[in-house]
Parts: sequence; structure tokens; C-alpha cells
Amino acid sequence: MNQNIVDKLAERIINETNSSISCLTLYLGHKLDLFNSLKRDGPITSEELSKKQNVLKDIYESGLNV
Repeated sequence: MNQNIVDKLAERIINETNSSISCLTLYLGHKLDLFNSLKRDGPITSEELSKKQNVLKDIYESGLNV
């Protein structure tokens, strides 16, 4: 098998995986209302944001209603 073809395929798989993760991250941010919280509160750390939004509790209790 041609190593160049294998390398291109591996690169494409990695890029597609990264794109999928980005979409999932955006979906979760929207579903958990994190973007509105950032808009309202301004720049804060991820730790501060999770405490304000109680994110882990929301994920556990609602299962995101998926």
C-alpha cells in the first residue's frame, strides 16, 4: 500500500474527527445555555462558568434530553 495514500487518509480522518468534536462542543454549549451566560457575565474561566451554570449537575440530571 502506498504510504502517501495512507497518510492522506489518516489526515482526513483526523480532520473530520476534529470537525465532529467542534460541532458537538457547539451543540452542548447551546443546549446548556453557556453562550448566553458568557454574554451576560463576560469573560470568565471554564471553572467559574461551570460553577455558575452548575453544568455537571445539568448534564447528569437531564441527560441533555437527547
